[in-house]
Amino acid sequence: MFILTEYMKNYIHRNIYYIFIFFLLLIFFILEFRTLKIAFNTSITSPVDFPQEYIGGKQLLSGKSLYNWDYKIVFKEFKIPQDSNKINAHPPFAAILLLPLSLLSYQHAIFVWSLLTIFFMFVTTFFLLKAENISLKYFPLMILFVFGWWPFKDNLALGQIDILLLLFVVLAYFFLNKNEILSGVFIALATMLKFYPGLLILYFLVTKKYKAFMSAVVVIFIIFLVTLIITHNDWFILFFKIIPKDVKNFQASPWVISINGFLTRCFLFIKNKKIAFLFENFLYYSSALILMLMTFSIGKNKLRNNLGFSIFVILSLLLSPLTFEYSLNLLLLPSLILLKEFLNKKNLKGIILFMIASICAYGMYYSILERFYFITHRHFNSLPSTFIEAISVYGMQTYGILFLFFLNYKLLKEHIESN
Repeated sequence: MFILTEYMKNYIHRNIYYIFIFFLLLIFFILEFRTLKIAFNTSITSPVDFPQEYIGGKQLLSGKSLYNWDYKIVFKEFKIPQDSNKINAHPPFAAILLLPLSLLSYQHAIFVWSLLTIFFMFVTTFFLLKAENISLKYFPLMILFVFGWWPFKDNLALGQIDILLLLFVVLAYFFLNKNEILSGVFIALATMLKFYPGLLILYFLVTKKYKAFMSAVVVIFIIFLVTLIITHNDWFILFFKIIPKDVKNFQASPWVISINGFLTRCFLFIKNKKIAFLFENFLYYSSALILMLMTFSIGKNKLRNNLGFSIFVILSLLLSPLTFEYSLNLLLLPSLILLKEFLNKKNLKGIILFMIASICAYGMYYSILERFYFITHRHFNSLPSTFIEAISVYGMQTYGILFLFFLNYKLLKEHIESN
């Protein structure tokens, strides 16, 4: 008994930090469990975004266009309990990949998709820890955090496909130094679900991972060709009609947190829309050029590590014309990489800066300033009413992601100097 007691004391003493973190995350999960439950209930009753995938599959099975449908008629036909004026803005590959769900009734399909989303998050967490050589004994800690994490709950509630996209990107990262061909294949799959992860194909090219680059290009070409044959002219409708309309309708939305969304909100108050458009685009492309030049200035060979992959993931979110808040799930990968780097260096200042950036980046429910402002002033769905609002509260998440980019950049520079 004495020996067992001494063993327990020694174990607790050696692992006091991790035990403290576990209970901290457990409290966090308990506090957030109510909203997780609400998110799951919403995901199996009335997810806002899943219908476009489900209807897309139904249209595909009927030999009809994925993009030209009357929502009121289609929602009534498939007994979907909601109405919407939204358009399907996802590439045809999304409908083809999720086609088996369209063989089920709508109620069964959304239930299965919600369970799959949760399963994808478990698998993603597992491979992310393996990729970073972190012991699986921390798996429960990660799950407690992720399942209480607002971007995951938002994705679950909406019935979005970004968790599957995150899984593909994490698998690409996992295989990056093991099997370049597979890494390229997974980035191709992510890119054909939504286009913004395609920036990681440029990462393969810049870092001379030519096998990954070629496999990504070939798989994208094959998917494009196959979907073109199956869906006829839907790709052209998507590129020339749907995407321009989608960007025009949503880029000023407070839910869009890329540089483009931030700048669009900033120029809402200029009466001459042509001048506003010119200034907005000039600043957007200038910002993109500066961020890319900063990244390339590090050096091709020096980008061939976890921080190099991480910075391109952050760039893909910043530079996308439409990065919605639920897309922030993709930040899980660079966040773990950055936090691990700061912990390994025992850099307390870096950890504090990382936490500040994360609080800003991960959404209005995690930002005390934003929460206070929107509760006391206006509903968070509304557009900014002044320029000051646009550059302050409505820009918090963009600033947070930019801050994460600069922390990543700084660590890369330090890594070069230390070597």
